[in-house]
Amino acid sequence: MSTRNHPLRFEIDRHSDRPFFDQVRDQFVNMLHFGTISPGSRLPTVRQLAEDGGINLKTAFKIYRALRRAGLVEIRPQSGVFVRSGRGKVESVYRRSVVEFLDRVESEASRLNLTPRRLVHLLSLRQKNGTRAALKGAAAPVTCAILECNREQTRMFALELENKLGIKAEPVEAFAASPPPGLDQVLRHADFFATTDFHWEEGARLAQRYRKKILRLRLDPKFLKLILASARKGPFAMIVTDTSIQERFRQSFAHYLKPAELARLRMVHPDDRAGIAEINRSGGRVYISPLCYQQVRPLISSSVTEVHQDGLIAASSLRELKEDLLFYPLGSR
Repeated sequence: MSTRNHPLRFEIDRHSDRPFFDQVRDQFVNMLHFGTISPGSRLPTVRQLAEDGGINLKTAFKIYRALRRAGLVEIRPQSGVFVRSGRGKVESVYRRSVVEFLDRVESEASRLNLTPRRLVHLLSLRQKNGTRAALKGAAAPVTCAILECNREQTRMFALELENKLGIKAEPVEAFAASPPPGLDQVLRHADFFATTDFHWEEGARLAQRYRKKILRLRLDPKFLKLILASARKGPFAMIVTDTSIQERFRQSFAHYLKPAELARLRMVHPDDRAGIAEINRSGGRVYISPLCYQQVRPLISSSVTEVHQDGLIAASSLRELKEDLLFYPLGSR
């Protein structure tokens, strides 16, 4: 497949039972979620997609048009096809300027030994009573429902958002085979929803139904690199609290790893003592989820190399989330 002007490529298996669109969409979402492409990136032209995939121009255009309907790409006449960006350039610059201003205020307040609560109090004294009440009400924590299909992911994302953004995050396995009881109540009371690219369309439908804003979570590219490097060097196990997505996880990495490398990648539950014993026998590398680290770490042999990842959410995604939480008023609260 040619990559003359576009290192990005989509592979189409003409002998597969899966529709061409599904094949391209899955590869696109994987690249987007793992950070190998980003909003605003140029995609192969319709003609290049057709040539590389061995399909006709009409089919290639239908694929991109379907991606546009899903809100994933934008087709610019005379310019090409691009990964859709959530905001315009002017809005992005304005938001960044406001966030930088608030960072400066926070830094200066810290230098003067002013706590956030004291700072808000002093600002309220300079305003009318109505504004003072609004400032006081704004101190209530934001609640964000993390919508995913896997217990491990929802809990990890929720913990990270609480620690780094100071919000209340509710992990909800909304897209699991059996959604949890009380789902409707959690979704109704949440201020925002958040999900990954893998479940964006499902999440958007829920957000529309409950009249909520939905935010996007993307994986830290460093985590992708850590997994790829580990699997390429030898046996690599990930000890996580929910292994139900193992097959889908492996499929996601099929685009990046050779079959022999992909075979080295597996997930093990912390209660699977036989699986942990096999990790110790095989050696290689292991990633232990923070959700079960204290329980599992003493069981791992010194012959196994442990690899670490500080966080799962991309810094750019956290920044966008912070801006969204800042700029979208909670009028219903």
